[in-house]
Amino acid sequence: MTGVAEPAVRWNRSARAVLVDALSRLPAAACIVEVQPDEVTVALTSSSRHGRGADRELAACGAALSTARVVLRVLGARSRVRFPHDPDRPDVVAALRVREPAPATDRDWARYSALRRITGPAPGTPAPVDTEVLAALARENDWPRTRVVPLPPGEPRALRGFGARLLVVTNGDTVDEQILAGAACHTLRLAAAAHGLKTAVLIRSAAIGPHAGVAQAVVLVAGPPEGAA
Repeated sequence: MTGVAEPAVRWNRSARAVLVDALSRLPAAACIVEVQPDEVTVALTSSSRHGRGADRELAACGAALSTARVVLRVLGARSRVRFPHDPDRPDVVAALRVREPAPATDRDWARYSALRRITGPAPGTPAPVDTEVLAALARENDWPRTRVVPLPPGEPRALRGFGARLLVVTNGDTVDEQILAGAACHTLRLAAAAHGLKTAVLIRSAAIGPHAGVAQAVVLVAGPPEGAA
């Protein structure tokens, strides 16, 4: 007789609290994260579906998707992203299907710890970021249909004082790919925070410039201000 497989994640009160706490680190919600037995879904709020600033709302959904994936990993499960396109639930724009159990790695725990440390620019002149560090951050992106390209230093005034830039590019410009770009940006910010670096994101900015593929966003990176303790 074949037994019923144990679920990869048991969504008890403690597990839900971990997810809620992680999501609370994001800016004001433009989306709703719902927990199902075998998946976590990300849905646009009614106001974001009918309001302006769709690019930013979809990027925010991507950040929520990235956060939920980090939580699933520290809870001991792998997941696979999917895009339901359900006409009965058009608000649900993405989901993480829970797969097999798998112990969290050191990198998973580093990303989870970094959820609390994502920060923007601080007063003072940001320190430069080594090109090797920037390349290492770019390699942290593991979202499908996206790639990250380190860019040469930009004009500081246009980039809020940041010199280091990571360009997030997608194959196309569908809603799905805009969400994936948002997830990639968030993953890059987590990687930077784990290294003690400051970040900011420009969505669909003229500062991005022309590139092969669809340039979705730039993640600006800087070290702590010079002279900071």
